[in-house]
Amino acid sequence: MDLSGAKPITIADKPLFDRYFDQFPPEISELTFTNLFMWRVYYHWQFLEWEKHLLLFSRDHLPKYHKSIRGNRDTLMFLPPIGPNPAQVVCNIFKLDRPVEFHRVPKFLWDALQILPEARRQAIAWQDDRPNWDYEYLRSTLTTLSGGNLKPKRKWLNRFMTRYKYDFQLLSPNKPELLACIKKAQDTWCQQNRCEDSSDLRMENEAIAEALANYQALGFTGALILVEGSCIAYTFGEMLHPGTMVTHIEKAHEEYEGGYQAIMSLFLQADVWREIEFVNREQDLDSPGLRRAKESYDPHHMVQKGKLYR
Repeated sequence: MDLSGAKPITIADKPLFDRYFDQFPPEISELTFTNLFMWRVYYHWQFLEWEKHLLLFSRDHLPKYHKSIRGNRDTLMFLPPIGPNPAQVVCNIFKLDRPVEFHRVPKFLWDALQILPEARRQAIAWQDDRPNWDYEYLRSTLTTLSGGNLKPKRKWLNRFMTRYKYDFQLLSPNKPELLACIKKAQDTWCQQNRCEDSSDLRMENEAIAEALANYQALGFTGALILVEGSCIAYTFGEMLHPGTMVTHIEKAHEEYEGGYQAIMSLFLQADVWREIEFVNREQDLDSPGLRRAKESYDPHHMVQKGKLYR
């Protein structure tokens, strides 16, 4: 296998990625073009087509930000192959003459590898990656926040609806002023949350800026809430696979009580999501606060992920 033909992701590559995602709908939140593009600098993603599969990998991410499982600094970090036979391609990639790990691997791919004789001969191993499991919820639950467990969330939502005179809008190429409002809201959010003091928040801010700067080309669905003409909450997401959408980003200014509940509920009530049953709200990254928050919204199920190594 020759990786010399791999290249960085650019916006011009979206049609190629979309063809693969349409034919082989992904289960995990990482595998949308918007997500891959907005985080491409942080992960140093490169891609190539090989054996009728789309391959994404990074030479630099593990040495720069994390340790590999075996501790090798030259380990290649791959995402799950996208194509008709990803389990076999995983086995083929493990034949490379340098250390390899697969990250964000959905459980179904590990199940397929366990019954593949070649995978057993190669002694491919699985390590659970709970911080990167995706939380999935019923859209109906998040729009209404119904049920006893969600009563506190529902009170916050009702408080926002009754306290503020708000205007909910979907992003539109015909209203560039709304995009400018979101950018200003993100700047304010970063000031309030001291992004400059957190490398994670700085990287997220840069990723959000990349997505917003390429909004029309990426084609995601975004929305915002205006109060007295100012954007106080915004969000954006897109289809993940039939019946499921993924929310990439959701921000609200905390001085507006119930802002987070309001932008989530109003966004998921939009007509564009009327055929959607499930909402993927990505992972908690092992943050205790984020885990408590995501668990408090009663997830319907989790998308389990792990790492593959030898």
